[in-house]
Amino acid sequence: METVKEKENISRVEITNFKNSEEFRGMLGQVNAELGNKMEVKMTDLVNRLLSEQEERARQLDDVKYQIDIKDKLSQEKGRHQAEELRDRYN
Repeated sequence: METVKEKENISRVEITNFKNSEEFRGMLGQVNAELGNKMEVKMTDLVNRLLSEQEERARQLDDVKYQIDIKDKLSQEKGRHQAEELRDRYN
């Protein structure tokens, strides 16, 4: 009689452990899914921020190149103008 009760108790414990392990697996799956979603959102935000910063740097670089080109053109024009003035003086 006692062995039957012990076997029933062992069966109940095994069934409870099985249910708990299934629930635990389910909870782990949910936690994993939530973390995956959060990580995806964070990665998307990070990529978008990096792309925005890259675009801003490209615009700044274009601005600097434009300013350098303008300064070069002004210097060349100034040099031409000074050369013409010297020619006019000698003529």
